[in-house]
Amino acid sequence: MRKRGKVTCSCGLCKDKKVETEYSPVKKIVKTTTNNRTIRRVHPTHIENIEKNIIRVENYYPVTESNVSETIVEEYNCGSDLDNPCCELIKRYKK
Repeated sequence: MRKRGKVTCSCGLCKDKKVETEYSPVKKIVKTTTNNRTIRRVHPTHIENIEKNIIRVENYYPVTESNVSETIVEEYNCGSDLDNPCCELIKRYKK
């Protein structure tokens, strides 16, 4: 940006001279003020100590095995014809 104008001289050296005045663009200076603020955030922790008592209960189920042999006797009356028997149960018992 230029601004032109006449300047009057009081010393007498510049009488009747045309003087031009030029202006440079404005120099911008930024002054920053910083205000510091501290915020304390407290995050409390609680520790709970636990004592555990473990009781172990053991259950046993022993199994035994045995072998039993049974004999069942069945008696029949089959008559006198060996080729054509007609058998009838007479008695049945365990031995």
